[in-house]
Amino acid sequence: MEIRNDFPPMGSKFFGGESNGLVYKTAFFGTTLASSFEMVNAFLDEQGYADIPRPKDAEELRAFLHPPKNGIQGLFDQPCYAHNPIRISFVRGDRKRRKLVLELYNELAPDHLLRFHQRHCLEKEAELLSVMEKTLFEMYGDVRSL
Repeated sequence: MEIRNDFPPMGSKFFGGESNGLVYKTAFFGTTLASSFEMVNAFLDEQGYADIPRPKDAEELRAFLHPPKNGIQGLFDQPCYAHNPIRISFVRGDRKRRKLVLELYNELAPDHLLRFHQRHCLEKEAELLSVMEKTLFEMYGDVRSL
C-alpha cells in the first residue's frame, strides 16, 4: 500500500507516523542529517512520491535552514523544504540538525492546496475533521480504544 494512492484514514498509525486523514506526519532521526535525509527519500520513493522534486542531498536541504532572502521568518515558522504535497521540516532545538519531520498532505482531500499552504479556514477544517470522525465512528465504532 502506497500512502499517496491509499491515504491513511483518521486516527491510523502507519510506519511510526500518524494520520488525521488530511495530513500524515512522521519523523526520521539518523546519526547525521545525510542519513536522516536518505531515510526520508527512501520512504518517499516507496510511498509513491518519487516524482516530487526535492533537494539533491543533505547539503542542499541544509540551505533551507536559513531564513528567506528578505530575512523575515515568523516566530513560529519552522525551517522547512516544501513542495506540494510534501513538507520536510527541521526540528527546533535539535542543534545537530539530525531529526527531520515529514508531512504528507492528502491530495484528494477538500481544500488540499489551501491546507498545504496554510491558508485554510480553521472553522471549516474543524467541521471537516468532525464529519470525518463521525463517518469513521459509524463505520468502525470507537477506534480510539484500539
